[in-house]
Amino acid sequence: MSQVMIMVSESGKMEHTCNLLAEINKKGEVIKIYDHNGNELKINFLNNEVYFNKTWWQFTNIQSLI
Repeated sequence: MSQVMIMVSESGKMEHTCNLLAEINKKGEVIKIYDHNGNELKINFLNNEVYFNKTWWQFTNIQSLI
């Protein structure tokens, strides 16, 4: 497993984005996402959303390992 910064966007608002730390497996799939203080965030894998700052944010579940 490795950790990378991924970009997430506010659901329904592509102009609102931020970067969060994510743990990914060897296939490049997101396993966990953390806030800026290192706290693990709630993830809805069915919709590829993470709950951060009282809002659901969308992310891409498969990350490029380049």
